[in-house]
Amino acid sequence: MIGFRLAKEGRGTLSIHDVTGRTLRSIEKDWTKGYHEVRFDRKEIGATGVLYYRFESGFFTDSKKMVVLE
Repeated sequence: MIGFRLAKEGRGTLSIHDVTGRTLRSIEKDWTKGYHEVRFDRKEIGATGVLYYRFESGFFTDSKKMVVLE
């Protein structure tokens, strides 16, 4: 599960990447202001180990590291 809070609404992309930078999963949509949780199953991602997720929009960009275990 990935949780994040947005200060305002707008179009944005949440993406998951492996250590080489390859995009494993991406969701682009209109997000509302406030807290969001996005759940992924390991099978959807198709990888384990150290991965990175990034949220990008016209008003906010952030990235974090996560560990996905088998």
